[in-house]
Amino acid sequence: MTDVALTEHGAALSLPLSGALGRAVAASRTVEAAPDPHVPGRWRLKAAGKVGVATVTGPGGESLTIRIAPKVPIRRLLFLLGYALGAKGWRDDDVSLDAEPELLPALARLFERQADRALRQGLLQGYRTTEETSLVMRGRLREADQIRRHHGEFPAVEIVHDEYTTDIAENRLLRTATDRLLRLPGLSRDLRGRLLRLRVRLADVTPIGRGHEPPVWRPRG
Repeated sequence: MTDVALTEHGAALSLPLSGALGRAVAASRTVEAAPDPHVPGRWRLKAAGKVGVATVTGPGGESLTIRIAPKVPIRRLLFLLGYALGAKGWRDDDVSLDAEPELLPALARLFERQADRALRQGLLQGYRTTEETSLVMRGRLREADQIRRHHGEFPAVEIVHDEYTTDIAENRLLRTATDRLLRLPGLSRDLRGRLLRLRVRLADVTPIGRGHEPPVWRPRG
């Protein structure tokens, strides 16, 4: 696998690629790609309107990872995104984020910073409604389920109860996001360590399974 770094709308880069891989890159439309007219066996790659990271694999199994940085510095790009969501007057400040040169690691660092700030007083707790089959009576009896599932049996009971716990929607979203970010390639050692410490703080929280709908939550306070 080969890595190449480009800048959005920046200068083209000449790279030695096989014809099959070059054609695969061109077909992917991730970047503009064409054979270099001056040097046989090389392709000229130019980033147009896309940013991020993509891996293109040719028919022979060889692959190329393309990293495209935005033409606007990431710290400024994030400020502009925030301004677009809630414009309360123009400011010339940059987002304080000099450690990450790429967009996804930058977002991961911002997430870790905000999550750490939110959890400084401890994990948020709340009531969660739980339905379960139990050998101990607590909460309220689910009469219809009890009759349907355990008619004439003892001592299992179908109950519903409210549990005061940290395993609530807000913390589950944080845990799931942390797990997903830890799978990103290209994280610095420092950032990965910070995310791992965040996951330890959320160790007793249930992550959201792949393909499951995120739980509903409401802002508090």
